Amino acid sequence: MEQVDWNNILGWNEEQKQDIRACGYSYIRQGKYDIAIQFFKVLILLKRSTITDLRTLGALFLETGEFDQAVNYLNYARARDDSDIATRLNFAKALLRSGKTDDGLKLAQNLTSSTDALISRRAQALILAFS
Repeated sequence: MEQVDWNNILGWNEEQKQDIRACGYSYIRQGKYDIAIQFFKVLILLKRSTITDLRTLGALFLETGEFDQAVNYLNYARARDDSDIATRLNFAKALLRSGKTDDGLKLAQNLTSSTDALISRRAQALILAFS
């Protein structure tokens, strides 16, 4: 199946994508995560999404209880850049919530040694909650 280049078909530039992103964040601030998801899905569909778009979409799915979707998008974000510890923490949480307990606990255990105290404490809380 051939990939469709929606950027080319629509003739959109970065300004239009920034507008979509801004609308998505506006809905996040309002707590309307299900609507925000649709905006970030569009950005992902355009194929020139940022790593932040992937992380945000994964976090939104985590927030709405769609844990398998969260795992997919956060895993994709980690594959592109595994250095963001907040993404790794969300990924651990998504794994745990989706029933992949061993993998989630292993990742959470790795995060307990983070130099970021907040990440370390949240990882410890995940371990306590899912052990």
